[in-house]
Amino acid sequence: MNLIRFAIVIVICSLLSACGFHLRGTQPVPPAIRVMYLQSTQPYGPFEQILRQTLPGYGITLVDDPTAAPLTLVILSAAALPVSGVATSTLQTQQYSLSYQVNFQVVSQQGEIIIPNTAVVSTTTFTAGVTQMLSASTYTEQFLTGLEHDAAFRLVNRLIATNNLTLIEQYEAKYPNETQVRTVN
Repeated sequence: MNLIRFAIVIVICSLLSACGFHLRGTQPVPPAIRVMYLQSTQPYGPFEQILRQTLPGYGITLVDDPTAAPLTLVILSAAALPVSGVATSTLQTQQYSLSYQVNFQVVSQQGEIIIPNTAVVSTTTFTAGVTQMLSASTYTEQFLTGLEHDAAFRLVNRLIATNNLTLIEQYEAKYPNETQVRTVN
């Protein structure tokens, strides 16, 4: 009986690894983005703080000096999109949708755009009564932090997506000495 369970587990693991399944944080990160500088108009904003906590889990170190990193992750914008609602048949409750969008790009030290302006969007849907939504700002704050965490996860996945890895590899081939991490004294 134990041998059958073991065989089933091995088959399932083999199938998952064959289809490209990875646990969070286990996807390979190219050397050029293992050390990055984070640039944002709100360097201490809530999303940026979450991103600073998330990136090390993927093996990406953020440095304080832009000259110490071959590439810069530029957060162009990070904001909640307006809440939209749809009335239900009872008109007592409505279904609402809340989204959080982050636009980013990756730039070299020479100012060359490696990964162009890319958007990631996280969305949640919830049902609430009309009286609950009268205080929409406090009600939606409950969901906002979760959306910011999800957006950070989506940003990293987009950063190491196959098409972006190809762009980074092309940059590494073009400037092999520039992708090496520098130490700043």
